[in-house]
Amino acid sequence: GAARLYAGDFDGASEAWKASTKLDPNPASYSNTGAALFYANRFPEAIRNYRAALALNPDDHRLWGNLAEALLLDGTDPEETRKAYDSAISLAEAVKAINPDDAPTLSRLAVYYAAIDRADIAVRHMSRAQELAGLDIDVLYDSAVALTLMDQLTAAKEVITKALDAGYPGTLMQADPLLRYQ
Repeated sequence: GAARLYAGDFDGASEAWKASTKLDPNPASYSNTGAALFYANRFPEAIRNYRAALALNPDDHRLWGNLAEALLLDGTDPEETRKAYDSAISLAEAVKAINPDDAPTLSRLAVYYAAIDRADIAVRHMSRAQELAGLDIDVLYDSAVALTLMDQLTAAKEVITKALDAGYPGTLMQADPLLRYQ
């Protein structure tokens, strides 16, 4: 599934992960299937897979964030989208309380706060995550998404370039519906 995802074959990746899920239904297999469907712009199916992952692991902020992003792009239920972001924020803030220097959690928080129009908090988390992680590709990706959600497209493009230069897969960056959101 991962090889197909990175090659841009999102339908093939989702089929591979669906087969994996049949053999071993677990949060990661559902989440990976959801991710492939998300990149394929198949949001209702992605939402179903993220919900299945959450049914098995409701305490993972990343799963709530993934669900919220799919709901956002699906656009059918703003109230449910907000609740999913609120759950992601609550769980990620609990992680941050244990380790305030957890750069991946800080960068995800930046995305969550940007999505609910809390740019001030998003920028603070994004800046701290970048300070801690430097050119970590996942932190750069999250920063690009947060900036896009805040409609700071010039800054987002600069961060996208840094992420690509640091090794973030170009196929994923080009296909990412969040970066095409605006």
